[in-house]
Amino acid sequence: MTVYAVASGKGGVGKTIFALNAGAALSEMGLKTLIIDCDIAMANLGQVVNVDSKTEYSLHEVLASEVNSGDAINHTSYGLDVILSSVSLVGFLEADMEKLSEVLKDVVERYDFILLDTATGLSQESLIPIMVCDEVILIVNAEFPSIVDAQKMRLIAESMGKRVRGVVINRVSGIKRELGAKKCGGIARAGYSGRSSGG
Repeated sequence: MTVYAVASGKGGVGKTIFALNAGAALSEMGLKTLIIDCDIAMANLGQVVNVDSKTEYSLHEVLASEVNSGDAINHTSYGLDVILSSVSLVGFLEADMEKLSEVLKDVVERYDFILLDTATGLSQESLIPIMVCDEVILIVNAEFPSIVDAQKMRLIAESMGKRVRGVVINRVSGIKRELGAKKCGGIARAGYSGRSSGG
């Protein structure tokens, strides 16, 4: 079983959609897969996933020690399972993100893969999933702000002893000002301190 943190530095790069698509693909291959929406402040997974049987509990209640992890597992039409976060501000205030490792211990034996859909930026919601994962997948867009922020996240992940499994360049439209795949991958892996006029 492998736990991946799907991360980035910048918001809006498509982490949630990538996690959902990757999870659906893994499930289609016969691998038991769980996605956990770890963005307990700005939850999005519940807005884009089709849930067949939705529980009344979210990750917030699990992190507040009100219910067990299994009570918050939802089954989807894609064949994978999800633990959603709530949009409740009260739930957010009561949730203790540091209990995420306990959540994983409760469900780890049930799945082949667990994907942690992380929050944006450098916060408890984005860093704790990296601390408890096995490997990190960075999601970037083909533009400098996204690449530079992902580079910071890569350095932080490596400082925690976590391997960055790969960099996914998302939302590529082929316009001239976009960076090329080689440059995006190189910057995210090795850092960047300069300027470029194109891909």
